Amino acid sequence: MVELLSYFEPVQPGQAVQAVPGPGVELEVWILGSSLFGAQLAVNAAWSPVFFGAHAVGAALAVIAVLAVLVAATIVAFRRVDRTAAALLLPYLAWVLFATVLNAAILRLNP
Repeated sequence: MVELLSYFEPVQPGQAVQAVPGPGVELEVWILGSSLFGAQLAVNAAWSPVFFGAHAVGAALAVIAVLAVLVAATIVAFRRVDRTAAALLLPYLAWVLFATVLNAAILRLNP
């Protein structure tokens, strides 16, 4: 993040790139739980190959349970900065919880 912000500062000797948002523009940089968001995104991407590709329903249940916790944690982190951003993730959490119930039911019905 420090490196990214340095591109908006005055050019230093040897600096090949400078970001110029516009004359007189003061940039505000917000990080909304980005590491949590990235983690839940990666775990989300892992669920489909585990469930559909590997047919590992039990492992997929573990993956989606971790996903639900990460999404909830992301909502909490976002809420500290922007309540609207947090609220926009609530339907996603509801979907993940519904998918978790379906995954558990499939595991239960297919021992």
